[in-house]
Amino acid sequence: MSDHCYDKFFLDFDFFNAPCLTALISKLLGYSIVAGAMMVKVPQIIKIISAKSAV
Repeated sequence: MSDHCYDKFFLDFDFFNAPCLTALISKLLGYSIVAGAMMVKVPQIIKIISAKSAV
């Protein structure tokens, strides 16, 4: 988050600033996609660990 957007959100409490809100939503969407991709692999990792083999 840029300094400008940080100031707008947390100092001015301007949550509807369009450019900053768009950047925040984009960043949150990217993080959620990465987190979702990681969560999909968790069951497979648990099976590998419990079987002690990747065969």
